Amino acid sequence: MSDDDETKDSAGNRLAASGLMPEPEPESCQPDISNMTEAQIDAELAKGFEDLKAGRTIPAGQAFEEIRKEFGI
Repeated sequence: MSDDDETKDSAGNRLAASGLMPEPEPESCQPDISNMTEAQIDAELAKGFEDLKAGRTIPAGQAFEEIRKEFGI
C-alpha cells in the first residue's frame, strides 16, 4: 500500500486496517516504564500531554465503542 492509499485520522496518523484505531507502534517502540529513569518517564508523559494539547485525541466513549466494534465485544 502506498502512502497515498493509507487511511489516516484527522491528525494525519496512520490507522489500522479496520480504520477505527490508530495503528499501534511496534512493541519495540512502546515505552516500558519498568526500565526507564524518572526523566525518561517524564519525557514520555510530556509527549502524551503534547498530543492532548494538539488535539490528537478522541473521547473515551468513542474509543471504547471502537474497541468493542473492532473486537466484537
